[in-house]
Amino acid sequence: MRKILTLVLTSLFASLLAFPIMAAETQHVDSGEVLGQVVSTHDVVTPGQMFHIAIITELNEGWHTYWKNPGDSGEPFAVEFTPLGTVSLGDIVWPLPAPVPTGPIVNYGFEGAPLFPIGVTVSDQAQIGDTLLFEGTSYYLVCKDVCIPESFEFSLPITVGEDAIQDARWARNIGKALREAPSAQPHTSSARIEQGRLIVDVELPQAVRNPYIFPVDPGAILHSDAQVHAVGPRGVRLSLAAGFAMRDGLKAPISAVLSYEVETEQGWARRGDFISAASGAALDLGIAKSDMIAASKNAPSSTQGAQKLSLL
Repeated sequence: MRKILTLVLTSLFASLLAFPIMAAETQHVDSGEVLGQVVSTHDVVTPGQMFHIAIITELNEGWHTYWKNPGDSGEPFAVEFTPLGTVSLGDIVWPLPAPVPTGPIVNYGFEGAPLFPIGVTVSDQAQIGDTLLFEGTSYYLVCKDVCIPESFEFSLPITVGEDAIQDARWARNIGKALREAPSAQPHTSSARIEQGRLIVDVELPQAVRNPYIFPVDPGAILHSDAQVHAVGPRGVRLSLAAGFAMRDGLKAPISAVLSYEVETEQGWARRGDFISAASGAALDLGIAKSDMIAASKNAPSSTQGAQKLSLL
C-alpha cells in the first residue's frame, strides 16, 4: 500500500511540475496612499472561456479616487494593458460611486477598497499549457486634503488548461462587485429643461428613498448644486441645476446612473441603475410640486456620503 501511495504522489508531483498552476493574484504594490493588486476569478482557464480579472485599489483612511465622471474636479481611475493577442478585454465595470463633498465642490468617487472588474474572453486558438500574461499599468488620482497622482505596474499570469480551476475567494469578491455595480434596467424615463433646471423622471417598480443622479457627461449638470428630488408611488423625479452642455437645450438623451436605497431584510441597501432619459413630457409618477425636497449639497445622504467599498 505504501508503495502504491508513493507512486501516486510521485505521478501527481510530476504532473504539477509539467503544468504549474499560477496564483490568481499579484503581489500588493504600495503606491503611497493606495495598495494596488490585480486578481482573477480563475487560476486556470480554457480556450474560448469568458472570465474576469479585477484591479483592486485599497485606499488609506480618508482618501478617495474618482468615477469616470469625477464631478467638479479630479481624474477618473484608468488602466492600460500591454496588447495580448490570445484574449479580448471588455470595458471596466465601474462600482456605484458616491458623492464626495470637499468644501464647496462635489466629486464622484470611491473610498475603502473599490474593485474594478474587467471581462476577459480567451481565444479559441489558445493552446493547452499556454500562459496568458496580463501586464499593464493602473493610474489614479488619490485625494484627501491634497491630491496625489499614483500608479502601479502589474503582471498577472493565468494558465490555459483542459479544465477551468476557479479561485474561490476572488471569484466571490469579483462576483459581489459585479452584482453591486450599476446595471442597465428597462426603466421608463424622460428629461426636460424647465426654468434653467434639468428635470429627470424615472419609473421604478418598488419603493425607494434618497435618489441621486450621477451624470456620465461632465457638462450635464452643476455637480455642486443641491439635487432636489421627490419620491412618488411610481418612481422618482429629480430637479438638477443644468450645466454648460444644456445651454442650447436638451439635444441628446441624458446618460446617468441613478442611485437609490431599497428596503431589504437586512435594512436599507444602496442600488444603482444606468438610465438614458430622452427629451419628453413629465411621467405620471404621482408626484406634486410640493413633494420636491432639496438635499444639502454637502451631505447628499447619510449612507451615500459614508459608504466604503470593501472586500470579503
